Amino acid sequence: MLSRLTMRGLRVANLSLVITDGDAGLLAALSSQWPRVPPQRCTVHKVRQVVGRSSRELKKTAPKECAAIYKASSQTEARRRAAAFIEKYRTVASKLADIVENDLDACLTFYEHDANLWPALRSTNALERMNREFRRKLREVDAIKGEVNINRIAVQVAQFVNHDTRGK
Repeated sequence: MLSRLTMRGLRVANLSLVITDGDAGLLAALSSQWPRVPPQRCTVHKVRQVVGRSSRELKKTAPKECAAIYKASSQTEARRRAAAFIEKYRTVASKLADIVENDLDACLTFYEHDANLWPALRSTNALERMNREFRRKLREVDAIKGEVNINRIAVQVAQFVNHDTRGK
């Protein structure tokens, strides 16, 4: 898939990060195909992991504390919050500490970019939204004839989501 994107004109040199949900296969492909492009781990997926692994007693606090890590005003503050989270949960819920500790650097890559873009860069939500919109539009059109029409719809959906994500 990554090779096909490059063959179709994607300029890897222009990429400053790739946002992923943490799929091991994709991460391996990225590191071998595009080793200079840093991965950004989806922080929404990380918080969902914490929710899924939290005991009933921790379901109200641990996910909020985890989410607060990725909403910090700086990378330094995010690392401080992560260290506090890991220390707090290491003995009482080590799996939660491991979730935050594992690939922490990849969860904080977005801090290296314009702060106005942080909400869009820290998760795969924009991509997931684009996929939903694309499916919705295809159902709405019902029957599409030809690749040109599909490409036209894909570009329109991408422009809509990009415009919506940037808040313009």
